[in-house]
Amino acid sequence: MTWTYTFHRFTNRAAFDAVYDAAGFKRLTGATIPLGMNGRMAPPETVVFDVCETLHDPAEYNLQGVMTKPAVALTGFHVNVAWTGEMPSAFKASEVFPTVPRRVFA
Repeated sequence: MTWTYTFHRFTNRAAFDAVYDAAGFKRLTGATIPLGMNGRMAPPETVVFDVCETLHDPAEYNLQGVMTKPAVALTGFHVNVAWTGEMPSAFKASEVFPTVPRRVFA
């Protein structure tokens, strides 16, 4: 099985939830809660979501260990996705192509 990895930025969690629903993924209800999705969603086996939420450019320090530039939050609600099939069209508008991804699948 071959996995394809994509990066997505949404305005907020509600925007991600709307795209998730538009793609036809089902939400989990009841006592059984999947790990890794804040207990909210159960995607199919062919998709893995890494909900990063807010990402940051790292702080910078000089040789003495003094911070010279604080960490800066990047705009948006960030989600990384691994797919074994084709990415649903609902996710295409939110796809971004970072030069240096802040978090990736290992």
